[in-house]
Amino acid sequence: MIISKIGKVLINSAGNTFGFKVSAGKKSEHRKNKPWFDHDCKAARSEFRKMKRNKNKSPFHRALVSDAEKRYKNTMNKAHKKYRSDFRKKMDDLKQKDAKEFWRLLNENKSTAQPKIDFDKLRRKDQNLSKEMKCDLTFSDEDQEPFNLYKIRAVSC
Repeated sequence: MIISKIGKVLINSAGNTFGFKVSAGKKSEHRKNKPWFDHDCKAARSEFRKMKRNKNKSPFHRALVSDAEKRYKNTMNKAHKKYRSDFRKKMDDLKQKDAKEFWRLLNENKSTAQPKIDFDKLRRKDQNLSKEMKCDLTFSDEDQEPFNLYKIRAVSC
């Protein structure tokens, strides 16, 4: 009790004298996994990555890595198929029962983000590039046969 009070007094006086170090902390932007990516997928991914990080490049180890990769892909495919079938069943049920929830789920993954570049700027850039890359295509006289892509020669590109 007395020791903790003495410790607090010393810490406060040191902080007032020298100042406190304030850590801003990192804001980690954790990318959210897909809705179908479950615990089994995460475990298979970590196992595959662990195997892949191993520096031993023997044929036996390569076979282990290949097997881990196949298990990971199969696990992801199964989880994705299960999610899609469950989603379809849920949507079929909601179609008749709750139209509002049906449309909310249907439009949940739509992106409303607009491109940042102006359409006129994009068109001008495309026109400038086409002017810079202007190529005259010439054909030899013997090309009266059916079209042959290999006989086209680009001149002054």
